[in-house]
Amino acid sequence: MLDREVHAYALCVRGVCRDLNRERLASDPAYAIEKKEINMRRSILLAGVLAVAAGAALAQSAAIGERKAAMKAIGAAIAPMGKMMKGEEPFALDKVQASLKVFAEKAAASTKFYPADSKEGGETKSLPAVWTDNAKFMGIFAKFEADSKSAMAAIKDEASFKTEFPKVASNCGACHNDFRAKAN
Repeated sequence: MLDREVHAYALCVRGVCRDLNRERLASDPAYAIEKKEINMRRSILLAGVLAVAAGAALAQSAAIGERKAAMKAIGAAIAPMGKMMKGEEPFALDKVQASLKVFAEKAAASTKFYPADSKEGGETKSLPAVWTDNAKFMGIFAKFEADSKSAMAAIKDEASFKTEFPKVASNCGACHNDFRAKAN
């Protein structure tokens, strides 16, 4: 029996197995159907594996995209407030309130922007500390949300704005100093 297996292996190695397989496919319709089913199963399995891998990559890049969009919204909302603080733009309570609302909403949604599978891949400035010291990181967002809501209630005029806004803005630095890669 062993000699027969060795002989069959030697034939397959030399390509004879392929030729025998072709002859059997041509002469045995049931075998041909079985081979097609096996190949179909392999194709479906491969497509499934690729779909799972692609899905994971898309989910990862989706989280990175969402957090970039949130940070851009925060940046766009803080710009007019910074100009008001410097006296480059007149105080406008409606703009301040709208900006504070953006801050509170984006800070509240922050937990979904940093899933564990978005540590790497994609273009991200998030440092590994986001995930290794996640409690501190999420605490900054919680404080940012609370400070933004508090400022929404407290700011009624330019004087209260100049008192409250620095409290809110300090959260940006607290996060960027420890959890964001420095620009090159």
